[in-house]
Amino acid sequence: MSSVLDPYCGPAPNAENLLVSWNLDFILIAAGACFMVTLYRLRSGQHLWQTPLLSILLMIAFVSPLCALSTALFSARTIHHILVGALAAPLIAALVRPKAHALTKVPAEAVFLMHTTIYWLWHLPFGYEFALSGPAQYWLMQGTFMVASVWLWCLLLSNRVRAAVQKSATVAAE
Repeated sequence: MSSVLDPYCGPAPNAENLLVSWNLDFILIAAGACFMVTLYRLRSGQHLWQTPLLSILLMIAFVSPLCALSTALFSARTIHHILVGALAAPLIAALVRPKAHALTKVPAEAVFLMHTTIYWLWHLPFGYEFALSGPAQYWLMQGTFMVASVWLWCLLLSNRVRAAVQKSATVAAE
């Protein structure tokens, strides 16, 4: 594989240009706005706060200078993954869960294995180098991260898993 990198978010900023390293990709912002409108229409009346919070989290992850920083700094990449996989994904899962009931039918072990495998493969040297080699590759990586994370969170938030956790906790408490 070629070692020529063309990171979607741009090269890692230095201290002088950090504050001007925003990703103002029109297609990203327009697609994000359409995605948020769709999610806003899916939400129930009691969860009005979720869509604006999700918008903020995804803007921090993909529009702010954190995006460019994540191409070079492991700590920034870790923060990026937490924003996407541990904060944005459960919000999306909570918003789409009523419409994504079929996702919770897959065995939890299979979903966990799929999620873990996807994250590991993209973080192997060849996977990460591929992801940073162009915009399509970057979005393939981010898309698989998001799908795997949302699927896992749909399952974790499902009644089936909640009941199993409660049963395990009851047995452990006895």
